[in-house]
Amino acid sequence: MKRNMLKEKTFGAKTTRPPPAMSLSETTWVLIGTCVTLILVSFLSSSIPWFKPSTSSGNSTSYAFPLGPLGALATLQFSLTAAPASQPRNVIYGTFIAGSIGICFSYIPTTILPHWLRLALGTSSAITIMAKLGVTHPPGGALATIYCSGGYHWGHLVMSLIGCWVCISVAVIVNNLNERRQYPMYWSFRLW
Repeated sequence: MKRNMLKEKTFGAKTTRPPPAMSLSETTWVLIGTCVTLILVSFLSSSIPWFKPSTSSGNSTSYAFPLGPLGALATLQFSLTAAPASQPRNVIYGTFIAGSIGICFSYIPTTILPHWLRLALGTSSAITIMAKLGVTHPPGGALATIYCSGGYHWGHLVMSLIGCWVCISVAVIVNNLNERRQYPMYWSFRLW
């Protein structure tokens, strides 16, 4: 009995089908939206001289805040516009909660908590708290992992939140220019 249930859950019901592919016109909007978003946040992050390590020649070697989670956010905002994880409430609260937990865990010395365990515990704590508060945001989980690794501080979190607001702004404008798309589905920022 349990074996059949596990098999069905693991391999999916035979009647369930994956979602259909997007039309060419929809994917064009995805391309435009993600490209504009990532150009803006990449430029913003590369233009900010604070928080960036430099080489001996003075050239910047990185961005002011991690861009990976913002690429994931752009995927959500333009490919899954109705998903709860892509809504502004989840974006802002999820980023703030996960980033804060990641930075706090990064302050734990590796003599007390090994690096690999700090990454696992910090990220899983952030994901659990986001889920409990109803603001699950997958890019926030990625941000927690990045921040748990160390070398980041509260200024980076502020910059990540600014990057999220830039992404939200572009998603609102670009998605709503198309009559078949809507973003966001709601603006509510209430937690309870």
